Amino acid sequence: MSVYAPYKYGDLRPLSDVEFEYLEAQLNKIGKRFFVEHYYAFKQKNHFVFDKCPESMKPDVFRHRVLAAFAIFDSRLELHALYTVINSPKTPKETLICAKQIFEYERFMADYLEKNQTNSSLIY
Repeated sequence: MSVYAPYKYGDLRPLSDVEFEYLEAQLNKIGKRFFVEHYYAFKQKNHFVFDKCPESMKPDVFRHRVLAAFAIFDSRLELHALYTVINSPKTPKETLICAKQIFEYERFMADYLEKNQTNSSLIY
């Protein structure tokens, strides 16, 4: 089985079975749609967004989802999480489209930053 995760500058590296199982467990705690809808708030570690629990969710469930999402980013598995959402047959169409856009943008930005870092180091 070929499983990939984000690596330096947006590249994908193979995931170990343990990493893959960890990621799957975290995504199942969060919910794929919830992860994609709040991707940038999680990425920015914007705790203020998550200070108020939505009325449709119990506070404990909400807290566990948020902590699981932050754990994905802390483990640098966020791009792989998006990749997993994109390749899941159960992903709703709107979530799939959004996940693809975020994934492509994040990969583009990683490549751009890598090129600029390389070029700026040659100048100095």
